[in-house]
Amino acid sequence: MPSIKPHLLAGSLTLLLAACEAGTPTELDPRAELAKASASLAVTGTNPAAAGRDTTLDVHVLGSGFDRGSQVAFLLNGVPDTRVRTNSTRFVTQGDLVANVTIAVDAVPDQYDVQVMLASGKKGIGTELFAVLSVVDLGVAGPGNGRDVNSAGTVVGEYQIPKSTCRHAFVWTQATLARDLPTPAGACTAYANGINDAGVIIGWSSGGGQHGILRWTPDGSGGYAMEQIAPPAGYTTGESGAIGSAGHIVGFFLTTDGSWLGYLYTPGLGWQLVQAGAGCANTSVYITAVNGSGMMVGGDCAGALVWTGATSLPTRLPSADARAVAWDLTEDGATIVGKAYSSTGKRCAVEWQSDGAGGWTSLDLGDLGGGVADARGINGVGQVVGFSTKATNGGTLYAFLYTPGLGMKALGAPRVSDASQALAISGGGSGPAYIAGEISQHAVRWTE
Repeated sequence: MPSIKPHLLAGSLTLLLAACEAGTPTELDPRAELAKASASLAVTGTNPAAAGRDTTLDVHVLGSGFDRGSQVAFLLNGVPDTRVRTNSTRFVTQGDLVANVTIAVDAVPDQYDVQVMLASGKKGIGTELFAVLSVVDLGVAGPGNGRDVNSAGTVVGEYQIPKSTCRHAFVWTQATLARDLPTPAGACTAYANGINDAGVIIGWSSGGGQHGILRWTPDGSGGYAMEQIAPPAGYTTGESGAIGSAGHIVGFFLTTDGSWLGYLYTPGLGWQLVQAGAGCANTSVYITAVNGSGMMVGGDCAGALVWTGATSLPTRLPSADARAVAWDLTEDGATIVGKAYSSTGKRCAVEWQSDGAGGWTSLDLGDLGGGVADARGINGVGQVVGFSTKATNGGTLYAFLYTPGLGMKALGAPRVSDASQALAISGGGSGPAYIAGEISQHAVRWTE
């Protein structure tokens, strides 16, 4: 004979006596009493209601009827997903549980159901109460931007100091989160523009009697050693643009007539002037990226350019408009991405592909439906990031990821209306791809 819990047995005897006294036969079902006892179980919300991948955090699960033996699970399509794993569940009140959750780097960005199972085995489910996002807010103190990211997922950028016009350079890692990079005494403004896979960061600062290029190198104990890189002879004011995998640095230096000239720094060789294309002055050169061989991309007064090295004359990339700019290139130099313009003036996210003989062909990567797009970064497996408009919310820019064979999709944001930009992408292949940028002026990192 199956056992009956004492409190249910007592209730059943009371009902039985009442039924006998009334002369009416009554059939009792202990399962009905169990359901009645736990009928108040409900799962109604979570706080926070969303989190990014590759993180561990506490999530408050809200509702009613919880007990001290309750366990929380996150369900995708009705079944638990090991990539969103509950490490422990802590009872706070009958309406509040705290679940310590690890969200894996490859967790599916989606809405998850939240299940609470009581000590008795009774389950309650709240539908689509927790979202896994592909994005993490980097938590810098003020409005900011993620400018670059390496294959380890380390992001660099800058943010505005609250109640100030000054800006600080920062570095963010999963382990240490966001922290300021060291800058010269008295510097009001500092930018971190690039980071390579060796962890070397390049940027610049201004204030305290200097305006020059900085290089930060990991010091082996979790910090960074700052170095001020001397400018070419005759210059005192400089800013950096990018760093390559072998330590090449793009720099710009202010001339006595107020113009800026682009230079490439090569380890062991120092600074070399970068030439403009035919018909343009050197002061119009804008260099945006450099790879491990010293190959550069950017533009000048007549459009997008690629240089094979500092001493080479550039090659013009195809575009119907002089406003075209090349923003990034692959490590092998075979593919370049940027913005170009159609014959009707449409701004397009494009990919330029080498024909192996010095020529280039262009491919329009499309857009998110609004007719405007710009490609800002590419990684080793051909994934491209940038921003585009949609058919709705006219003019608002949204970060995108373009994957060969799959096309373009919008990257996630806490609110679908949030404007966003993706500026750099790393990795791909065997590891995750990390993307740096901003959502509504918050520095962020996406993981795909």
